[in-house]
This record gives sequence, C-alpha cells and structure tokens, in this order.
Amino acid sequence: ANRRRTNPLDMATERQEWLLGRLSDMPLAAVASPITVGADILSDVIGRPVDYIAAAADPTMAAHHDRARKLGWIVHDWDCDHALNVGRADEVGAFLRERG
Repeated sequence: ANRRRTNPLDMATERQEWLLGRLSDMPLAAVASPITVGADILSDVIGRPVDYIAAAADPTMAAHHDRARKLGWIVHDWDCDHALNVGRADEVGAFLRERG
C-alpha cells in the first residue's frame, strides 16, 4: 500500500517522537557478529519454526532478509520500515499472538 509519509519513520508523529526520545546506541556486536544458527537448530531450541519479519520498505535491511532465508527461517515480507514494533505495534502484536 502506498501511504504518503510525513515522518522519516512509518508511524504517527506522536509515536515517532516517543521512539526517537528513547533510542540508545546499539552494541557493535549486533551488526558485526553474523548469525550462524539455522532454522533446524533454532527451531529445536525454541520448540517451533523460526519466523522473521522482513521490513521490506527498508532497503538497508535487504542483506539481513536474504541471510534469514538462507538460514531456512520463515520470512514474512511486510511493507514497513525497521521500526515496525512501534509504528505498527498492533499488527506485530497480533502476528506474535497468532504465531504463539
């Protein structure tokens, strides 16, 4: 869906202000340490298939989405940016409850 964006992030101004006021630095290891565990092992650990929501509207994340696919994770392509847990909290919550 093509929505006209008035904010840098895909969310209401109030939510964006809330999020930006609470951001902190990300540890370097989060972006420098590759995930090496495939869906087979991780599924055994968590007791269910591995789901990954790909924020398709965020081109900087494409390599991560490809890696999740290569690891055998179930990739769900969503038309959203990387801050979907705030901008689309209701949808994320419903997805998580459904996947249980």
